[in-house]
Order: sequence, then structure tokens, then C-alpha cells
Amino acid sequence: MNVAQVKQTGRHGFSLITPYKTFSFSADSSRDLTVWLACLTQVIRNALSCSEIAQRVWASPWNNVCAECGLAKPEWASVNLLVVICDACAGQHRSMGTNVSKVRSLKMDRKVWTEPLIQLFVLYGNKASNEVWGCNVPAAEQILGDASPNERRIYIMAKYIKGRYRRAHPLASSQKLLNQRLCEVVTGPDISETMSLLCSGAQVTCVPADPTCPSPISLAERAGQAMQTELLRHNEFTGFDSVWDSSTLAFRS
Repeated sequence: MNVAQVKQTGRHGFSLITPYKTFSFSADSSRDLTVWLACLTQVIRNALSCSEIAQRVWASPWNNVCAECGLAKPEWASVNLLVVICDACAGQHRSMGTNVSKVRSLKMDRKVWTEPLIQLFVLYGNKASNEVWGCNVPAAEQILGDASPNERRIYIMAKYIKGRYRRAHPLASSQKLLNQRLCEVVTGPDISETMSLLCSGAQVTCVPADPTCPSPISLAERAGQAMQTELLRHNEFTGFDSVWDSSTLAFRS
């Protein structure tokens, strides 16, 4: 991918070459020239790295479009919900607060994109998340790319705050059983069930009945489950209502 390149053009001169225009500069000394070349090279390397992250995430066909409205090439992600989202939907995700959705850029927030997190999006991402959070979206309520800000807000809040479209985990009626199951599942590779448990209200920061028992994060770390550990860490301070209407298996608003 051609982001830009920098080249020395004389004793103290250098050029910044982009796909659109070439910029020429002159440094005051050889020392300043060395500093400028090193700094610009690092910036270009970082930009290329971030662009490569986006390309890897988009390589999975389900991540090629916004998880909420379907717009192409979304450049934002909720790193705890594992959805890739467009700029307009990212704004609505931010408005819910970081206890619900932690929004990060695919191209700018390079430090957050660890290899386990990238793998979570590549292997699961929009597809797995919408199988949990958007399992029961009526056609009349599904937003499209031309949705207004208010339509996006209503839909996204219904999806994640009210839990109107999500699929219940079989243990969703019991907080204790949810928490116990989470501790069991995170020691293995079943990310999909972990997502289902978190969606249904399992607590990452739950206190085990036995104080000597480790937390879900500690259990995942000890089992060498890097992706489970990463998912749990991003959900450590989030939480979703686990009180269900047993007759309809829908979250109470």
C-alpha cells in the first residue's frame, strides 16, 4: 500500500512524496535533516501499519460493511462488542458510553490492535456479534446506510441498551449460573459462547463463591487462551442487564 515516502534530495533537502502531491523541504543542518527523515519515516511506517490492520479486518467478508447499517469499508470498531462500524454509527456507539461500547479506529488507534484482538475480528467480528446481538431484528426496524442520526440512535440503543434483538443464552435466567459457565468456557476456544454469555449478562468481574477461585480473566490466561483473555479484558468494565421476562425471553426495557 502506497501511503507516502520520504527521500533526501540534496545536502539538506528532502521531499515528502504522497500519492497526490510532492512536498519539498530544506533543513537547517545535516543533523536536522537526519531528525526529519527519521521522524517522517516512523510516521509513514505507523500509518502503513494501521492501514494494514484495516485491510486484515476487512479481509473477512462480514467486516466489509458496517454491522449496523451496511455501509461499505467501515473504519471504526467497538472492541468489546466485536463489531466494525461506519463513522455515523460510531458516533451513536460513543453516545452509549464506554460501559456499553468502546469505539476505536481501525486506522488511527494502532496501540489497541494487538494480534489477539485482530484475530477476534478476523475470525468472529460482525458475523458472530450480530448472531448474538442482532439475532431477531425485524425487517422494518433494520436501518440502512441512508438512515438519519435519530434513526441510528433509536436502532443502536434498542440493540445494545434494551437488548431487543439479542439471543438469550440458555442460562440467562440465573446470574450465578451465567457467571459459573463463563469461568468454564474461557478456559477453552469457544469465543462464540463467551460472547453469548457476556451479551446475556455474565460478569467478567464476578466474585466466585469460593474466594480462592481465580477470576475469568485469570482462568483464561492460565489456560493460554489469548483471544478469550483479550475479549474479557475489553469487557472487564462493561455490563449488560441479565433480568429476563421468562414468558417472552426478551430483555425488559
